[in-house]
Amino acid sequence: MTDTHLISGLVTKRAELGGEIAKLRRQLQALLNDLDAIDRVLLMVGYDKSPNAIKPIERRPGGHRDPFTHVLIDLLREADGPMSSSALVQLVMRAENQDEGDHGAYLNANNDVRIALRRLRSKGIVERLGDGLECTWRLAQQ
Repeated sequence: MTDTHLISGLVTKRAELGGEIAKLRRQLQALLNDLDAIDRVLLMVGYDKSPNAIKPIERRPGGHRDPFTHVLIDLLREADGPMSSSALVQLVMRAENQDEGDHGAYLNANNDVRIALRRLRSKGIVERLGDGLECTWRLAQQ
């Protein structure tokens, strides 16, 4: 006993996936062509190493809040003194036109700001003053 409705749906889904694969193959070929053109120009202008030795950079979709780091640096630069994490979260949300009353958006922004602050701290760009919930942040003293 065959289920024609199920078969029809699977055939449609397979056709859609095949179309996506064909599109991705075209995109891949275009990227390979661009890479090849860049390699040729590098060699023409005197690059003396193998272009294949250049390590690829994989960027995360959305840049994973890298713009947050710039916003945070600007906020701390303009601040009169050290700022709490919660104050930074609120200012970042305003800067990105996010609804501060949206609890889910606040939690996401809070997580992103904390990650960005840790990253900036590990690079020596910002300093944490104090511990726990009472800590504040400022630009590192140069």
